[in-house]
Amino acid sequence: MKVTVNGAPVPETTGNALVRLESPGAHAACDAEAARLRALLATERKRAARAKAEARRLRVLLAKHVRASGDGKLLTPAEACAVLRVHPRTVTRWANAGKLAHVRTAGGHRRFREEEVLALLLGREGGAP
Repeated sequence: MKVTVNGAPVPETTGNALVRLESPGAHAACDAEAARLRALLATERKRAARAKAEARRLRVLLAKHVRASGDGKLLTPAEACAVLRVHPRTVTRWANAGKLAHVRTAGGHRRFREEEVLALLLGREGGAP
């Protein structure tokens, strides 16, 4: 296959030069593949947007449920780290690891139930969880 740039032959060692393939149907095949990939990307973006909207809806419902159930006071990460006397990143790591249960607000922020933070504090008196 002959490769040219602006009509001049290009040696095979040329790296990322903009080249035009001179074979019949090469453009049509590339255009078809590009169109297929654009359609796939649009589909994935729509799917991601639907998943994000569903996650937000569920967070709102959960936040309403927590407020309505009256399970107790919810603490911000800063308040939780002050109670536990640890660095805020430690509280985040514990939440990610599942050692400290949390709920998410409608805005996606973590909130910790005061009872669970105190239980962790009392359980941690002998050492880290």
